[in-house]
Amino acid sequence: MILGGGCLTLLGVAIGETQQFPSQVTWGAVQAFMYLLIVGSLVGFVAFNWLLGHVPAAKVGTYAYVNPVVAVFVGWFVGGEQIEAGLIASIAVILTGVALVRGGERQQISEPAMVSFPEPSTSDGPPVASAPG
Repeated sequence: MILGGGCLTLLGVAIGETQQFPSQVTWGAVQAFMYLLIVGSLVGFVAFNWLLGHVPAAKVGTYAYVNPVVAVFVGWFVGGEQIEAGLIASIAVILTGVALVRGGERQQISEPAMVSFPEPSTSDGPPVASAPG
């Protein structure tokens, strides 16, 4: 990510994007960048990698569907975005798909435990007679 960001910065400087830089940077843009940097990249990346080691991959993959839902609610709560009926229907479809992925798992059937009985010992108790023969 750092290498990609550095390359894009160099490319932007090379094609002259710095000429408009001071006029287009607002406090809101800085806040949005910091949010994406901290929450989107650092926290999201760490959480994704932790989940890969602890949760089945099908469940981890649902993050790509849930992220837009979270973004919509953050936009509504923080940015005052409007939520309309079509958006609510879309969110319902997304969450239904996630529920199907999560609920469609097969139960793991464990193997029955093998019962073992101890072998008779000749040192504990009376001697065991052997069959003639």
